[in-house]
Amino acid sequence: MKKIVYAITGFSFSLAAALGIIVSILGIVFVWRQVPGTTERLVNTAIFAQRALDSTDDLLAVADSTLTQAEDNIALIADATQDVAETLKQTSTITTTVLMPWGMSSPVW
Repeated sequence: MKKIVYAITGFSFSLAAALGIIVSILGIVFVWRQVPGTTERLVNTAIFAQRALDSTDDLLAVADSTLTQAEDNIALIADATQDVAETLKQTSTITTTVLMPWGMSSPVW
């Protein structure tokens, strides 16, 4: 009786081992067949990510250029405003100087 149990147990283990090998081989074949498609998708994803990063870099360069130009424009406007203020100050002094001989301290308009 023990021989039959041992024989059945041995056969079961051998059958399980053979099925395990077959499942492993099928798994390897399945993965091997999926490698080209997966590789292509990964490459396409990497290319898309590179394009997105390049676009972002270009956008940031444009934003930097725009902000630099805005900063330059603000500096020019500040200088122009300062020049206008100086001109008004000089005009006020000249007007007062011109009106003094007639006894006026400020224009009447």
